[in-house]
Amino acid sequence: MVKKNKLKGNIIERGLTVGQLAESINIDKSTFYRKLNKDVESFTIKEVSLIIKTLNLSLDEIHEIFFAENVAQTQYDLSNEKDLKGERAELNTK
Repeated sequence: MVKKNKLKGNIIERGLTVGQLAESINIDKSTFYRKLNKDVESFTIKEVSLIIKTLNLSLDEIHEIFFAENVAQTQYDLSNEKDLKGERAELNTK
């Protein structure tokens, strides 16, 4: 899921509008808005790549906008899984 406020902030910081960015990556403005504001339709890998290039995003910005939530959730899930395995091991030894 895209962090829309962070992406919009980066668009503004670069002196662009959402419509101008949509045009520069060759998608209709309404399609861009729909992908930005709804969870139903996502940006394609090609579109994300073009957004990154057009806005000249840093690695940190890319991570914050496009990946942070999923990575944090995965790390949380993995740490809970380890905790659960540890609890199971303790139960089995008692």
